Amino acid sequence: MKLNFRRFKKLKETLLNQSGSMTFFVVIMFTTMIGVAGIAIDIARFEANRTQIQSNLDNATLAAASLRQTKTPQQIVDSYMIKAGLEGKYQWEIIDTGTDVNALNTVRRVETRATMTMDTMFMKLFGVNDLGLTVLSSAEESIPRVEISLVLDISGSMGSNGRLTNLIPAAQEFVDLMLAGNDEDNPNRVSISLVPYNMQVNAGEALFTQVYGTPDHNYSYCAEWEEVAFTETGFSTDEIYEVDGGGNVVATGDMKMNQSMHMGYYNSGDTYGYGSVDQPYCRTDEFAQILPLSNDAQALKDQIGLLEARGNTSIDIGAKWGIALLDPDAQSAVASLASMWQSETDEDGNDMFDELGDPIFAVDEFTGLKTSTDRQSIEPGFVGRPVNYNDETLKVMVLMTDGQNTTEYRVKPQYRGTGGSGVYYRESRDRYKLYYRSPPNWVELSWNQMWGVVPVVPYYNTKGGRWTTYWDRSLGTVEKNDRLSNICSTFRAQTNAKIYTIAYSATTNGINALFDCAGSSDKFAKIANTTNISDTFAEIGQDIQKLRLTF
Repeated sequence: MKLNFRRFKKLKETLLNQSGSMTFFVVIMFTTMIGVAGIAIDIARFEANRTQIQSNLDNATLAAASLRQTKTPQQIVDSYMIKAGLEGKYQWEIIDTGTDVNALNTVRRVETRATMTMDTMFMKLFGVNDLGLTVLSSAEESIPRVEISLVLDISGSMGSNGRLTNLIPAAQEFVDLMLAGNDEDNPNRVSISLVPYNMQVNAGEALFTQVYGTPDHNYSYCAEWEEVAFTETGFSTDEIYEVDGGGNVVATGDMKMNQSMHMGYYNSGDTYGYGSVDQPYCRTDEFAQILPLSNDAQALKDQIGLLEARGNTSIDIGAKWGIALLDPDAQSAVASLASMWQSETDEDGNDMFDELGDPIFAVDEFTGLKTSTDRQSIEPGFVGRPVNYNDETLKVMVLMTDGQNTTEYRVKPQYRGTGGSGVYYRESRDRYKLYYRSPPNWVELSWNQMWGVVPVVPYYNTKGGRWTTYWDRSLGTVEKNDRLSNICSTFRAQTNAKIYTIAYSATTNGINALFDCAGSSDKFAKIANTTNISDTFAEIGQDIQKLRLTF
């Protein structure tokens, strides 16, 4: 094979020329890559600074917007930024701030700005010596007109493992947090109804009478609610039973509500003495009564501080009362209770008024409440409340339990009402007798009278140790969970109505029931550690108050 040296020489020259071109290209590419990498580093430094200042400025602005702050927004922002070590590195300022107050809302607004100049490391090679950084933040906290029902479990299990001990200060702090939304100009913007519950809810004589009418007995004031009542948010006041003189049922109404009996259901361990019921089915303690529509933080906290744990659990009944006190159907009852307030009077017996023209109310030394004919009397400024469901008023029920719904028992209709009970009373000797045939100087009590004054032990003994003669039926856990689910979903469907639930070391059944009642995971809290309940109430309060970043 004969080589062509001329052609080989030409190829060599060509390769040498191309190699030179490639070298120049590589130099250009390398230089470009170095520049891009340098710019990326400067940009990364810039973004890190921006993230840092934005985070710190947001935190400072949120704190400054809190209505609970006593310092000025500038003082709060300065404090946050200096503690973050940003002094001298950044400059910050308050752009705008203000507090808007009206009958519906208190809104505190804060807008801030922070700036800095960052020297570049690599971009200066391209003529960019520094980068300017500006971040903005805006936050506001608003306290709207709020109506709250605080529904607290005081069943027997709350007395174990420090549950009630931890609940009491947590609920008291919640009261202070929420009522901080009231001020001299709008003292009634926020109201709280306190609803303690165990197996029943003691409405108290004044409220019960306004809602239900004349009580069947005056020993205690608990109501029985039928299924239909849990499909509506308001009070249902139709009487269940009508009885003849012999105690026989002659007619039934809408089966919505009636007064429950005070004594306990079948229990072979009952040891009640005459004239008292040691373990009442319906609590008679004043602290166990509903305290409706109050803006008196001290009165609410005092009652919470007296709570005791006893009895079984009816979450559905607690929720029913809590929601009913948020429904506009309660307006007439509120107006009646508001008329019971007693104002301070001068030497001539005339009502006294403050500089704004509002009446001055006397304060009871024992309860701390404004003096009234009854402790359930309501501040007159709440007349017209609860307002209708609307976009301007937030209605909130906070519901907690540590257990689950337990069985609820009912007395047969024929053992209610005006008919003869077979129990006789002799006033001169203050004695009771059972089924006395020829009672000289003895008066037969009606069933209503009997349930109000006579202990249950004679009936336990007379009926061979069984209560089944008197008890009509029971409502089990499943049925009561259904009632709870119905009333909660009915309430949540209303405008601006919210439910927060707290499962406080509760059973699985109770957890599921409260999750269903809340309707969403962000309104439900499950707490295993009792010490966390204060944080949970605080979080609920903050959510209600809507402290948030707006920009």
